[in-house]
Amino acid sequence: MLKYLCTNCRYIYNPYLWDEEQEIEVWTDFSSISEDWYCPVCSWLKDDFIELIEQINIPWEIDELLPQEEQHTPFYREEWNKVLVKIWTEYEQFVQDDVHFVEYIWIYDEYWEEIDIKEFPDIDEEIEFDLPNEDYEIRASCTLHGVWKGIKIEQS
Repeated sequence: MLKYLCTNCRYIYNPYLWDEEQEIEVWTDFSSISEDWYCPVCSWLKDDFIELIEQINIPWEIDELLPQEEQHTPFYREEWNKVLVKIWTEYEQFVQDDVHFVEYIWIYDEYWEEIDIKEFPDIDEEIEFDLPNEDYEIRASCTLHGVWKGIKIEQS
């Protein structure tokens, strides 16, 4: 599900967060919201929102990651017929709360078609996907810090 940005105040409608004021349930797609819905911050109308195209954070050097990169980057490895993903390192744990959490982790094929998605994953554990028969990419989305491209960890 996509996020939408208020063009007036920059509030972001996030379908993975509950809108307490207007009682919009988690998982409500923006297109499913009533046309008379308004921004909870500035009261502008739904028509004043635009689709938010999220930038993908791509950490390049695994040995030179900043703490925020280390906390958000999905690290993955292949084991037998599985892809195992984690969002933390021995030194940098991702600390979640009601507004800062991993919304989903997903796996794409080489044509950017979704192969599988894990919504609201338990990031205290490794997340498991079936190993695709094609080239793929792992990504994770954080409610506050956007989408993060995965780094493959080679087995030694």
